[in-house]
Amino acid sequence: MSSIQGTLAQWRDRLRRKELSPAELVNLTADAIEADRTTNAYISFDREAALKAAAAADTSSPLAGIPIAVKDNINVLGQPTRCASRLLAPYASPYDATSIRLLKAAGGIPLGRTNMDEFAMGASGENSAYGVTRNPNAPDHIPGGSSSGSAAAVASATAIAALGSDTGGSIRQPAGHCGIVGLKPTYGRVSRYGLVAFASSLDQIGPLTRTVEDNALVVYGRISAREDEAPKLVCDRCAVLTPQSAAGWQNKNRNSGWRNASRGSAPRPQVRETKEGAEKEPSGPRLYLRFSGENAPLLEQTKALLRQSPGQTPVVIFYSDTGKRFLARQELWVTPGEELIQNLGGLLSPQNVVLR
Repeated sequence: MSSIQGTLAQWRDRLRRKELSPAELVNLTADAIEADRTTNAYISFDREAALKAAAAADTSSPLAGIPIAVKDNINVLGQPTRCASRLLAPYASPYDATSIRLLKAAGGIPLGRTNMDEFAMGASGENSAYGVTRNPNAPDHIPGGSSSGSAAAVASATAIAALGSDTGGSIRQPAGHCGIVGLKPTYGRVSRYGLVAFASSLDQIGPLTRTVEDNALVVYGRISAREDEAPKLVCDRCAVLTPQSAAGWQNKNRNSGWRNASRGSAPRPQVRETKEGAEKEPSGPRLYLRFSGENAPLLEQTKALLRQSPGQTPVVIFYSDTGKRFLARQELWVTPGEELIQNLGGLLSPQNVVLR
């Protein structure tokens, strides 16, 4: 039997009580992976890289230094991203996917590249260049796919939690086959940046865990670096999933989203009222950035500038050609210092940058 039986919440509590260290948990997980001769859930894993991360882990963080398996189509800095294909075998990622960056910031440690249907094109776990993934509950049955390795790893207790990707069921279906919990987050809730695309308008990164509570802890840990900070709405009709709401999964009525305000100056996003009451707008000043046809190509450069000055001031992006406006993702909220305002003004022109 694997030595990492138990839920993510239980292991987090043990780490915080200092019953063991993150490095010891990494070694227990790596030993369980090496001992597994049934599932073929992993293509590879890097014990040394995980131990290096564990040495710097903060057990008071939301994920407390817990190792988390990652599907082989999600980029992790310095690790191979093969999509279970021999074609991409020499490739090592030069950057972290946004979900991985946020996962690390929340105290998670990526450990292991999980098997999958090649390029995520399959639903059985049988279509990998690195061998068939087996269902740990019934090795003669399929584990589902394409996140077959992630599901099998969690179900076989060679992972405490895992990340997968879902286009048309690739998290939910293998979770069902293996008897665990899988979630495809609302589109836009989790960034797709760094996920090898299958169908970009449908792809989403999501967690596979043993319990609903664990599922919420992983999602919440990726969205917010602080456990006491509620995730902000980043898209229309996003439900808020937190560890506190996970027990009853009571999000079905939270149909919040940004209204389409009428055209005009001084664009301010407004929030719909939910059945529980009105969602409060973030208080304080906002940084308004206006884009038109001529400066729309500068959006990525603008985002790069914003990321250099993280803070608590929300950014509202306004498209003057279409009248559309939206609140930027929380990871782009800024500290609007004089240098940032000048740099944005130089890029977009001063009349397109307003702080108020």
